[in-house]
Amino acid sequence: MDMNKILERIKTTLWIVPEKRFDEMVKDGNYTDSFLYLLICMVLSIPVMMLGFTAIALSSKADIPGAVSAVAISLPAVFLIGIPLQYIGFGVEFVLLKILGGKADFQKSVQVFVYAGTPSFIFGSLPYIGILPSLLGLYNIVVGSARIHQMPVWKAVIAIVVIPILLAVVIVFALAAILGPAAAGLAAAPV
Repeated sequence: MDMNKILERIKTTLWIVPEKRFDEMVKDGNYTDSFLYLLICMVLSIPVMMLGFTAIALSSKADIPGAVSAVAISLPAVFLIGIPLQYIGFGVEFVLLKILGGKADFQKSVQVFVYAGTPSFIFGSLPYIGILPSLLGLYNIVVGSARIHQMPVWKAVIAIVVIPILLAVVIVFALAAILGPAAAGLAAAPV
């Protein structure tokens, strides 16, 4: 996939993606195109992150060079940790979709997650308003997953929204149950 094609796809997936467009999106023959697309989206998100951190620094009268430095320091972590975590998340979502009767393969699922998530990948890091592109990306992912997995949208919502939220709540409570007493013990320890 050449750079012009990638930029054109980004431009056409920044808003609500029509359901029928998902059929053409998942025609890439391998993981390379969607992986390269994800990398480019993450690179495009860098100036957005810097703008967001600068806006926060300005509004709080904080140190602007410090805010920009914080972003620059965190960039390697975003790429080294963020991309593998994205693919782990894609795998979890794929398994949940399959459990609920999804019919597409992993490669097509990854392509939908990557291409439909464009608004979230690029603009989701904006402070305060980043929730809007994130919700838009989530909407696109749900509709695209329902389309390629040939399942009702409500099943895709359960697999992509409901079950992950329930899993996150269970994990938070489990961590609190495990770490809470340990933290309380440390707080009560004599100095």
